[in-house]
Amino acid sequence: MKKSIILISLALVLVLTTVLLFTFGRKSEPAPPKGPVTGGLPAVSATSTIPQGENLAIGTPSGTVTVKNFYRDPVELNSERDALITRTGDYDIVYLAGDSSFLITISRLPFDAARQAAEGGFLRVLQIAKDEACKLRVALRVPRFVDEGLAGKDFGLSFCAGSVQSR
Repeated sequence: MKKSIILISLALVLVLTTVLLFTFGRKSEPAPPKGPVTGGLPAVSATSTIPQGENLAIGTPSGTVTVKNFYRDPVELNSERDALITRTGDYDIVYLAGDSSFLITISRLPFDAARQAAEGGFLRVLQIAKDEACKLRVALRVPRFVDEGLAGKDFGLSFCAGSVQSR
């Protein structure tokens, strides 16, 4: 009898401990974002401040550059306020809000033709001249799956000082 009381007591303690751990020991997980999530990027949170005006001022070491506000109609936007501005078969243009820079990714060969198209698209979408574009932080890259020989280099804008020419 004494043995069965001990076993029942241990079982009750074990059940009670398990219930308490499940009730108070779990960390609450954040709720999934409300609204659509596109392209695998998290949706922009309601607390993000997205510029609404026609133009956008981007600070650079060479002064402020005023560009057309690409936040008004991005292809994709994430919670960090990074914006996929343009996506074509030849290139993508992304704005990285964290360091106020642009990334142009060439996705098709021949490189020189795609680079020219991407640079022209960059100037058009931002509605700026070449000299203003050269004040911005812009990386122009080729992914390894497009061309291993060109991958890993930042070519920059061909019309700016310090740009790199292909092969």
